[in-house]
Amino acid sequence: MSVGMFFSFRRALLALTSLLLLTCYPAWALDYELKGLDRDDLEDNIELHLAQIELTNNTLDEPTEERIIRSVNTALQPFGFYNAEVT
Repeated sequence: MSVGMFFSFRRALLALTSLLLLTCYPAWALDYELKGLDRDDLEDNIELHLAQIELTNNTLDEPTEERIIRSVNTALQPFGFYNAEVT
């Protein structure tokens, strides 16, 4: 086995190992209920924003509730709701 072939094999093995570790990484789904919305476009935009939040056991740098509230407020702002009550 040549040196170049050894490094190519090693890189491929490292890439495969990284891919396997990423697929085994635990993630949690966000479970929520939207109430008090009378327009489907508001609900759709909130759902799009909440779907972008990734919850894992390593996302302890910022409290989850604050991230969710900020995401919902961001989703409502294009529709003119700047001080929405999120509970």
